[in-house]
Amino acid sequence: MHKLILYTSFIGQENIILPICQSTNQFALDLCEQQAPQEGTAVLTFHQTAGRGQRGNTWQSEAGKNIALSVILKPGFLEISKQFYLNIITSLAVYETLHSFLQEDLKIKWPNDILCCEKKVSGILIENIIRGSRIAYSVIGIGININQDSFDYPQAASLKNFTNQEHDLYALSASLLKHLEEQYLILKAGHYNALKSVYLQRLFRYGDLAAYQLPDNSLFEGRLVGVQEDGRLLLIVEEEVKAFDFKEIRFVYGL
Repeated sequence: MHKLILYTSFIGQENIILPICQSTNQFALDLCEQQAPQEGTAVLTFHQTAGRGQRGNTWQSEAGKNIALSVILKPGFLEISKQFYLNIITSLAVYETLHSFLQEDLKIKWPNDILCCEKKVSGILIENIIRGSRIAYSVIGIGININQDSFDYPQAASLKNFTNQEHDLYALSASLLKHLEEQYLILKAGHYNALKSVYLQRLFRYGDLAAYQLPDNSLFEGRLVGVQEDGRLLLIVEEEVKAFDFKEIRFVYGL
């Protein structure tokens, strides 16, 4: 029988493994509102039926093939203006979990998707409960495509698609929790510059000139040169540095 063997001090030590769940993030958010969950509490399922993604999208996942995981953190030490660092550490945790399998083809696409050969293998949705001027709870939602063979969305892929082998969902979940704890402790120690530097090194199209799309569907070219502390993407467009929020820009592939 499979089980979760952990190598962490607090993240995942309290865990809820559900045979089926509509949304691990919603389950975790409900926990935060109804009781006072221990920091590091993890909600895990391999059959999520109504997962949520960025931009209001759904996260589709075949039963028993992929990881849907939400972790409850209490980053009261983190200023609200720095909450994008939660995206950074989560992206880095997923990257480290998958890197031994996918090597240099692996990239983080701003703000926090994980790509391999320009195919999306993981998505992240972070939802914060803010009380006063601090983050009371942060629910870190992570979906990773592991053993699914095919997808309706042509830009999606799984770990199995690239490695041609099945992977242990419990072992990968434990690895993910370990890497998330490591990154969270780096953040808690205040090493913001170091985290951002590593994030930029692994960022898809960093330093490259590429095509982007605006909400009116018009296209333009820009060179990705950084990310602001508030999470906005920095591009050089016609020799001028411009900042873009998440809903203001889309990446264009194949051009």
